[in-house]
Amino acid sequence: MEFITLDSGFGYDNEYPCEDDLNVLFTINQEHERFIFLNYTSVFRLRKVLQSEIHSVDDHAKSFLLSNLQDISNGKFDTKNERLLRLYS
Repeated sequence: MEFITLDSGFGYDNEYPCEDDLNVLFTINQEHERFIFLNYTSVFRLRKVLQSEIHSVDDHAKSFLLSNLQDISNGKFDTKNERLLRLYS
């Protein structure tokens, strides 16, 4: 499996599989921005992406996010979990 070093969204770089399956674990909607938390399924590594920055992420993640953009924008993955909101907001 080939890996690429990318910004994790948490203040450090991490290695992510180039062609791994992705899932949206949850999103956090804060005022005028939505944080998207992605899971790379084979290695279970989290990555945080701002909805406004989808255009600047790697091609693999961008393709996945754009294909799910309507659900993301409509709040389908928004969490109400207080612990997640406290930790990641």
